[in-house]
Amino acid sequence: MSRQTNRGAGRAEPFTVRAYRDEDLEAIAELRKAAAAFDQTTHGIVIVEPPADPACTTTMPHRDTYVVVDKAGRIFALAQLQVMTGPQRGFIWAFPVVHHERRGTIAERLLLERLADRAGDLGRQARSKQVYFYVHCALHHNERVTLYESLGLRALRERPHMIYQPLASVPLPAIPPGIQVRPYIRGRDEAAAIRTLNEAFADDWEYTPVTREHWVAWLDSPRWSVGLNLVAADGDEAVGLCLCLVNEDRFRWLGRKDGYVDTLCVRPSHQRRGVGRALLLSALAALRTAGMVSATPDTDEDNPTQAPRFYQQLGFREVWRWVAYGAELR
Repeated sequence: MSRQTNRGAGRAEPFTVRAYRDEDLEAIAELRKAAAAFDQTTHGIVIVEPPADPACTTTMPHRDTYVVVDKAGRIFALAQLQVMTGPQRGFIWAFPVVHHERRGTIAERLLLERLADRAGDLGRQARSKQVYFYVHCALHHNERVTLYESLGLRALRERPHMIYQPLASVPLPAIPPGIQVRPYIRGRDEAAAIRTLNEAFADDWEYTPVTREHWVAWLDSPRWSVGLNLVAADGDEAVGLCLCLVNEDRFRWLGRKDGYVDTLCVRPSHQRRGVGRALLLSALAALRTAGMVSATPDTDEDNPTQAPRFYQQLGFREVWRWVAYGAELR
């Protein structure tokens, strides 16, 4: 990543980038609330970054989480690196949260430089043949896009952020013949779930194969809820998954109870039979029963299954668009 000076570099305010500390928690919560309050759509829908992936190697706050502070110790930005590596490709990424008055300035530039340096260290440790580093911002945050491009990063992916609201309007799912939609059963569905994930996303450029270790990390996550993680079973074999996450902190930032649709997938042998539709509608109904008022996924324009179009057909609408800016580390 090149080290060019951006438009905020001449500001007199000194900033420091340092690692997260326990005492930062309250200030970080205030930063997130301020950023979320500013980032509202024209319909008043608050947007925050996706939850950290429980299967990543860095999901604890003290590991590779950085904050930007001024001389008075006030926090203006933060970001947590997440890492997912496989034999062929590895990915290191972050969703920086920056106070709206400091976006595109020296404060954000310093954070990006620290992230890139650390990503370089992690990339050298990874065994993947190719390693990519990228950071996200909203496509319409022009000052941030300008900064990212000035640092030599290029646009890699666009990710529509979609919403289904209200959940009270979710229709009943039509379950395909021979398919049962039920909660995930631990100790029974592990092997089939891993096989389903790896088959369904095999053609996705950004996907790294799930191992048993990754999957156990998902199951052990405090955000795992049996009733909100569903499988589509053909006999005794799981052939589809819909994984949803709920988080109290996220509720506070958003100002509403929102269920995050993290993963929806169906094995190629069972695609185009209505299995994915039945899974998603069943998951939305489960989220409604759990007290959620909305559901959001972050999709991908380059998804080989044309996920954005699928969600739109079921009543989701795009309200935001993330863009990933990055570079290949090797």
